[in-house]
Amino acid sequence: MDNEFGARLKKLRTDSGLTVREVGEAVGVGWTQISRYERGLAMPRPKLLLELCAYFKVTLEFLRDGLTAEEEWRRMEASGIRLDEEEMQLELAPDVFRMILERSMVSKRTFRGEVIYLLEQGIKHDIDQLKDQKKKKTRR
Repeated sequence: MDNEFGARLKKLRTDSGLTVREVGEAVGVGWTQISRYERGLAMPRPKLLLELCAYFKVTLEFLRDGLTAEEEWRRMEASGIRLDEEEMQLELAPDVFRMILERSMVSKRTFRGEVIYLLEQGIKHDIDQLKDQKKKKTRR
């Protein structure tokens, strides 16, 4: 099993001043299961992994792979994506955070990649709406 994952999970928990019981209750599993994850004896299923990410407000890439924000940032820049730091400082409600995490697992994009994709889709949608409004005005 992945002991590095367990160490990251334990560090998140202890840095937050939480017990295994509190984390287990928050994500809907027993404290013994959280302890097993931390000791590298088991790995959570994907849905629970997303719950843990949302609870601790970390990316899936960090919790699963240990990829820090700086490393993920470098990976994005290497692939040609350029954003300034302010653009990536997002305050997300837990349900929005969870939705993005779930979508990123399905799409195989990083968390930030999924945010960028959603922003691009939103912009395209807004542009399409503006075009439709313009067409309706010209018809009148």
